[in-house]
Amino acid sequence: MSTSDYVLHLADNALVLGQRNAEWCGHGPILEEDIAMANNSLDLVGQARMLYHYAATLKGAGATEDSLAYFRDPPAFKNFTLVELPHHGPLVGYAVDRRDYAVTIVRNFLYSALMGLVWEKLQDGSDPDLAAIAAKALKETRYHLRHASDWLIRFGTGTGESARRAQEALNHLLPYTQEFWLLADYEEQAVSEAVAVDPRTVEASWHEIVAHVASEAELRLPDSGGAPFNRQMRGALRAPQLFIGGHAELGARAPRGGLVSADTATSVADTEAEAWALLATVTDPEIPVVTLQEMGIIRDLQLNDAHEITVVITPTYSGCPAMDQIRADIADGLRPLNRRVVVQTQLSPAWTTDWMTAAAKEKLRGYGIAPPNRRCGSETEPISILRFMREAAVASDEVSCPQCGSIDTVESSHFGSTPCKALYKCLACTEPFDYFKPF
Repeated sequence: MSTSDYVLHLADNALVLGQRNAEWCGHGPILEEDIAMANNSLDLVGQARMLYHYAATLKGAGATEDSLAYFRDPPAFKNFTLVELPHHGPLVGYAVDRRDYAVTIVRNFLYSALMGLVWEKLQDGSDPDLAAIAAKALKETRYHLRHASDWLIRFGTGTGESARRAQEALNHLLPYTQEFWLLADYEEQAVSEAVAVDPRTVEASWHEIVAHVASEAELRLPDSGGAPFNRQMRGALRAPQLFIGGHAELGARAPRGGLVSADTATSVADTEAEAWALLATVTDPEIPVVTLQEMGIIRDLQLNDAHEITVVITPTYSGCPAMDQIRADIADGLRPLNRRVVVQTQLSPAWTTDWMTAAAKEKLRGYGIAPPNRRCGSETEPISILRFMREAAVASDEVSCPQCGSIDTVESSHFGSTPCKALYKCLACTEPFDYFKPF
């Protein structure tokens, strides 16, 4: 029970913060940030779905990701108080106020700094399912942290008004981070079982990140003292829940994969070769000029004696909205074989842009998307969150414009049309374009 409760704690944090950030959809301070916050929410809700699915598997008794997200009483949620606060400073209970983007940015910064460190440890943990989720979530959280850090520094070193709002948001939210270091009973047990990360082991690193960015932003870190928190007495969530989406479980059968007997005269080898040939024509629904194989999304294909084809895929991002369509397209693409099609999701190892073929990158460029311009490195030598932050402060990718080839380009936003892309502008031809982030 301690493991499932710990996984629920992680899921609740991601879901509630994803829902909160989604409140900016259509209301962002600028268009680029409207898109960025929507993509941030997609990532968080995607992480929540993976975690809820795993928690439901652990709990059994008919539990599903939807039942855990929708049908628990509010006090049963195990999220940090920080993530459920509204997007404004402290008010009396009946008061309302306009959203303040400084509050949103500071909260995302404080939370992402913590979760980057937690996911980093969990990806090497003893629970293989949780480690697989953590490895994927870590890559996304690094970009969330970079986005929030950059904006916090902009606010702090910008106008007098932006600096005032950033400081007030930091003063308001920092006391809530005490809860990061207080362990509930289920966390204590999960830590003793070597499943959970003891947050106190990353506390010093978290303070280092916070102090470094606050210094760059010319903000003062207030005393984070205050009344202690008790996670066992959580108040009601005041915001409506996000729609989680469909019910595509890990290993679920893809829709529209009809069951028809295969031609017994066809050899397994020939059928497998034909299946690979058919899959080579299935394109990415978001980028139709590249195939799923070229993107590295399709990882394996297996045939068995039950006239069944199993296709193993790895999602690019936790909240990728195209995954259900990808499953359906794979089933449709294999329909000529007259076999049952099962599409399984494999989270480990986590997808990386290193799996993209050279042909895919050239097709992206021709489509107007700048491909990733560097490798992400060995899976056995992960970049620590602290190193990621230091490197982000001194360097950025040199991205060439897919339209004119100029390297005189600047990043407009860490997030572009989808979470896997950043938005750039070419200063030579003045054209905006998406850049597929190394991941």
